[in-house]
Amino acid sequence: MFEIEPLINKTVAFRYKGKELEFDLSHALFSSFDVDAGTRLLLKEVAQDPVLDAASLVLDAGCGTGVIGISLAAALPRARFILEDRDTLACEFSFHNCKKNGISASLFSLDGALSDSSLKRKTEYEAESRTRQKTDTPDTPDMVETLAAPDAPQVLIYPGLLAGQSPYAEAYGGSDVVISNVPAKAGASVLTDFFESCQARLLRPSGRLAFVIVNTLVEVVDAWRAQSPMHLISRTQGPSHTVFILEKPAHVEKPAHGSDRCVQRDYPTSNSFSKSSSSLTFDLSPYFRSHTTFALGKRHAVPIKATGFWGLPEFDTPSYATQLAVETLENLAVLWDVLWPCHSGNVVDRQTLQLGKTSKPENCPGTETSFFVYEPGIGLSGLWVKELFHPAKIELASRNVLSLLATRFNLESESKDLANGKNIGLPDILQADILQARSELEPGQPAREDIILRSALDVEKNRANAHSLVLWFCDEIPEYNYIEATLEMIDSLLQTGGIAVVIGTSAAIARLEKRRPSALRRLSTKKLKGFSSLALAKSI
Repeated sequence: MFEIEPLINKTVAFRYKGKELEFDLSHALFSSFDVDAGTRLLLKEVAQDPVLDAASLVLDAGCGTGVIGISLAAALPRARFILEDRDTLACEFSFHNCKKNGISASLFSLDGALSDSSLKRKTEYEAESRTRQKTDTPDTPDMVETLAAPDAPQVLIYPGLLAGQSPYAEAYGGSDVVISNVPAKAGASVLTDFFESCQARLLRPSGRLAFVIVNTLVEVVDAWRAQSPMHLISRTQGPSHTVFILEKPAHVEKPAHGSDRCVQRDYPTSNSFSKSSSSLTFDLSPYFRSHTTFALGKRHAVPIKATGFWGLPEFDTPSYATQLAVETLENLAVLWDVLWPCHSGNVVDRQTLQLGKTSKPENCPGTETSFFVYEPGIGLSGLWVKELFHPAKIELASRNVLSLLATRFNLESESKDLANGKNIGLPDILQADILQARSELEPGQPAREDIILRSALDVEKNRANAHSLVLWFCDEIPEYNYIEATLEMIDSLLQTGGIAVVIGTSAAIARLEKRRPSALRRLSTKKLKGFSSLALAKSI
C-alpha cells in the first residue's frame, strides 16, 4: 500500500556534533519541511550531557522520522538505541533514515517479530551497516533477543505507545536515557503516565529523562515534578518550547507491581505470536477520555456505547465520515443479502433490526462473514456493523497503534454496560466505571481471536480475498497518489460478491470513481458535509 520514495516530501541536511546527516521527511508525518524547532532545541541542550555521552542504552519515545535517535546514534556509536512510535509509517521512515545515514538498524512489527521490511532491505544496507545482523535463521529473533545479542544492530525500531509502553527497554533493565519530543496533542493523563513510567520503570537508577514540550503544556510538567522524586538538572525555555532534563535518584522505591489499570494484552496480528509479544501488556487507562452513548444510523438506528481516547477523534461526537459510512451501509439493500442471506426479503426481520433488537440469528450462514475496516478511529462504525450483523471475524488495519487498540477495546467491551449509557465528564469517575466493568474481561487472557489487528503497511502482504464487507476510510496524504493502490487493495480484500464502502473527501471519491475497475460494480454514492461515499460490489 505504501512505498517510501513517493511519500518523501523533502530531504534536509542536518549537522550534529560534527556528523553530516540527511533526513527524508514526509507530508504524512510531523514536520514535513524541516527539522522542527523543538527537536533542534532538545538536541542542543543534550549535546554535552555526561550521562548521555556515557549511555549504553537510549530510548527515543515518539521517534517520528528518527531525527533525534539517529542524530544521537551517529554521535554515540557505542550506544544502542530503541526508537518507538505509535505510527507504523513513522517507524518505517526511521528505519529508512537509519539506512540513509549508514546506521545499522532492525525494524519490528506489531507482534514483536523482525519485520519483513527489515529482512527485505537487509541486502541493501548490510554493506554500509556498522554491524551485521543475523536474519537468515529459521526462527526470526524477537526484539528482546536481538537487543541482547552481542552483534545486535545499533538501532531497534518498533511500534508502541508513549504512555508507559516500552516493554523492551524494561526487559533490558531500563534505559540510561529516555529522550522525547513530547506530542503536543497528548492529554495530561498520558503525559503524566509517561513521566511516571520513566521514573518507575523505564530509567535505570541515576538515568536521565530529557524531553521538549510546547510551552502551553509546561504547567502539566510542573504539576508532576512537584510530586516526583526526580531531580531537575536543567530547564531551558525557548520562544515556543521548553526543554527539561531530569535525573532519577540512585535509590528510589519502586511502586508495588501491578495496578488497577486496564490492560490490553498482546497484539493479535495472527493466531501465533513471538515469545516476546505473547507476554506483553498494553495499558490503555492513561488514554481514557470519555464514555459516550452514540446514536448511529437512521433507518437502523443503534445506540452505541464507546470509550473515547486522548489522541484520537470522535471522543464525544461521531465524525461526518463515520455518520456517512453508517448511512451508506444501512441504505444498501444488497448488504443484508450478502451478510444475512437467510434474512433476505424478510420484512419482519428487518423491522426487528430497525428497532435495535439484534439478537444473533440461529443457523444463518450470514453469521460466518468477515468484516474489514481500514483506519477505524475508535471503532464506531465497526461497533454498528457488529451490533447488526454479528460477523464471525473483524479485521482492523491502521497506521496508528492506538487506533487499533482503542477499536479492539471498544469492540470487546461493547456488551458491557460501562456507564449505564451516561456521558461521564470526570476522568476519575470514568476510569473507575470502565475498569470495574472491564475487569470482567479477564485482562490477563489473550485478546479474542475473532478481532485481528494489522498495520496498514502490512495489509498488502496479508490480503486473501476473504472479506464479505470492507469499510475503507481513505488516508489522504498530500502529493501522494494512493487512488490506484486503494482500488487494487479493495479488489484483493473482497471475496466474490462482497461489498466495499469507501469514505473520503468528495475530491478523493471522484478520483476513485473515475479509475474504478470494471470488476468493482458501483452500487451507490452519497455526500455529507464535504465527504462522499462510494459503495462497490465485486462482480461474480
